Amino acid sequence: MKRYPLLQSQMGVFAECIKNPDSAGYNLPYTCKLPDDTDMQRLKAAWEKLIARHRVFRTRFGFSDTGEVYQHSDSGM
Repeated sequence: MKRYPLLQSQMGVFAECIKNPDSAGYNLPYTCKLPDDTDMQRLKAAWEKLIARHRVFRTRFGFSDTGEVYQHSDSGM
């Protein structure tokens, strides 16, 4: 797993999230009413393909043994 340091802009957001873990300030929730006949299996498969195709959706953050914050992407689904 290759690790990358956080960008300066990411570090600010990360610090805010650590200081205020219960805040949803950086989340943009959205609700979408789906038609009753939506094929949920197809929708799920489409989301899985989207996540597998774009690494940014699989980005995780962690701390190294020295306390440095890093990011890495999970392997594809």
